Amino acid sequence: MPLYAWTMSLHAGKEEEYDRRHREIWPDMLALLHSAGITQYSIFRDGSTVFGCFEAADEAAVRAAMQASPVNARWQQAMAPLVASAPDNSIGVTRKLARAWDMPPPR
Repeated sequence: MPLYAWTMSLHAGKEEEYDRRHREIWPDMLALLHSAGITQYSIFRDGSTVFGCFEAADEAAVRAAMQASPVNARWQQAMAPLVASAPDNSIGVTRKLARAWDMPPPR
């Protein structure tokens, strides 16, 4: 399954609120992520730098489903005050990662 990653920055002092909102993710947002084709998703934070990675068979289909969703529009609007946007209003760049290694399960 292809792996995609993105990075973005938060406004200073918004880190704990960002974490709290993800601990309390809306059930309809979680359902959207699943229905969009995301099979695994993790977000990591180092200070105000956020790194996310997700697995999906078709990133273009995920992007289309997310962009068409009113749930995602509400989520993005709610999160916007926490995120330091780039001059073009993008919050991160998604890149496909080449998987170099996965740890095998214990024997």
